[in-house]
Amino acid sequence: KFSFGAAEFLRKNPVKGNMFNFFDIGGFLDWQLYPAALTFLDGRTYNQKVFLEHQQVTGAMPGWEEILRRYGVTYIVTKAMDSSGMVLPLVPALANDPKWSLVYADGLFLVFVRNAPENAEYLRRHEVPKRVLPQHIIREAYHYMYLGVSPIVAYQTMSNMYEMLGNRQAAIGSLRKALEFANEPFLRGRLMQLEQGGGGSPHGGETR
Repeated sequence: KFSFGAAEFLRKNPVKGNMFNFFDIGGFLDWQLYPAALTFLDGRTYNQKVFLEHQQVTGAMPGWEEILRRYGVTYIVTKAMDSSGMVLPLVPALANDPKWSLVYADGLFLVFVRNAPENAEYLRRHEVPKRVLPQHIIREAYHYMYLGVSPIVAYQTMSNMYEMLGNRQAAIGSLRKALEFANEPFLRGRLMQLEQGGGGSPHGGETR
C-alpha cells in the first residue's frame, strides 16, 4: 500500500535537504519524486552499511539521531507500521521528540520535518498536531488485517492507540477482539488491567 497523497504533498511542498525513508517505500518514492527528491535507499540500490543504518534508525536504536545528522537528513517519510503490523519504533520516537514536527499523515505514510530555523516558515504553513497519529495508526492497523496481518497483533496495536487517546472502552473492546483469535495469558492480563482501571502506559508514549 502506497500513498499517492503523500507523494502529491511532497511534490507541491518540497522540503529542502535530504530525505530518510522507510526501505519498503523507497521505490515508490523514487517513481513519484525523482529527480526533485532523492531517497535514502530502495530495493534497487542495496548497500549493507546503509541498510544496517536504516534498521538502526527505524528501530530507534541508540545512535539513530546521529545517523540522521551525519547524512544531513531534514525530513523523514515512513509508514507507521511494518509488514507484521507492529508500530515502527521510530514513530513514537519522533512523536515524542520536539526536534521533529509532523507535516503529513494519511493512515498510509507519515512525513516528519526537522524543527530547525531554516524550516520555520515551512512548518508554520504545514505542521499538524502529533496527537492525530494514534487515530491514523488505528485505521492502518484495521486495514492491515485485510492484507494478512495477524488480527491479534492488529487489535493489540489498536488497543494501545485507543488507550493513548483516552478511550478506555475502545481499548478494552479491541483486546476482547484479539482474545477471540487467541486466548493468550498476556492478553487476558492486559484486559483485566484495563477493566480494573489499571495503568501502564501503552507503547507509543505521549504526543502533543
